[in-house]
Amino acid sequence: MPLKIFSKDYLRKNIYNSREKISEKIKQEMDFNISDILVSSEEYKKCNTLFIYVSKQIEVDTYNIIKHAFEEGKCVAVPKCNVEDLIMRFYKVKSFDDLKKGYFQIYEPIEEKCEEVIDFSCGVCIVPGLCFDICGYRLGYGKGYYDRFLKNFRGTKIGICYSDYIFENLPVDKHDEKVDILVTEKNILEVIV
Repeated sequence: MPLKIFSKDYLRKNIYNSREKISEKIKQEMDFNISDILVSSEEYKKCNTLFIYVSKQIEVDTYNIIKHAFEEGKCVAVPKCNVEDLIMRFYKVKSFDDLKKGYFQIYEPIEEKCEEVIDFSCGVCIVPGLCFDICGYRLGYGKGYYDRFLKNFRGTKIGICYSDYIFENLPVDKHDEKVDILVTEKNILEVIV
């Protein structure tokens, strides 16, 4: 049955519940594989600036990717969400010490310690999602922060997700932005244009 016949809220709730049931051991294995495949990709190797979220428990773990980027000397830019204007801004972080818990208990940059990034013409942005479809559209948490940011981002957009949560199609709204590439625990997928 095509998923686009369901509402995003319905899918969000059901997929969130399904993802919570993944065992910790299996999740760790999949997270490791995704990290390994991502940091071995040409897109990652070539980028100087990595725009990346700091994961929470339900999401694909990004800590190893961030650690690898620090070790490689890449510029690591982490988002901070502003609930007043619903804008997500990225700040350069040099270590995990530049982060503190913020919106929704998500680790965000400490603004006083970090420089805001204003150039979005290049780099790689790692995009979270509860699920993606084969065209690169995602189902997020419903606030639209990433869609607003990705509209003006000119670098490579990479979605990271578990393979069981890549679907043929998802409901899409006119403001939804898609990623260029998907990385799962199994492989790299070029999205269908």
